[in-house]
Amino acid sequence: MTGTVHLYGRIVQGVRLSYIPEALAANGCAECYNLLWVRVIRSDIVPGVRINYLPATRFQFLVELEFHGAFAIPSFTIAVQINPQYAKYFNMKDMAQIQIKTIEPALLARRDS
Repeated sequence: MTGTVHLYGRIVQGVRLSYIPEALAANGCAECYNLLWVRVIRSDIVPGVRINYLPATRFQFLVELEFHGAFAIPSFTIAVQINPQYAKYFNMKDMAQIQIKTIEPALLARRDS
């Protein structure tokens, strides 16, 4: 996982894969937005999760966690892995990798204006 930002009441987490198989990258990586499986495994508020693939980058994604206008966003933990629907494109070692990160929004740089 790369940088994390508190942006207008949302938390945005960068994620970079080391590669995307050619079979998926073909046709402009049309299904890459669905390649990651992001789960919130601990949170007092259940956020909405949106995953954006950045096609002009090398294997970079932005995960947006929307906390529905909450005044204060509590710390939470996410798990990120390759979506099991795409297991046929990756080896078992890739599929077994799960990145877990606890995010403390009060410690993040904010962009509110």
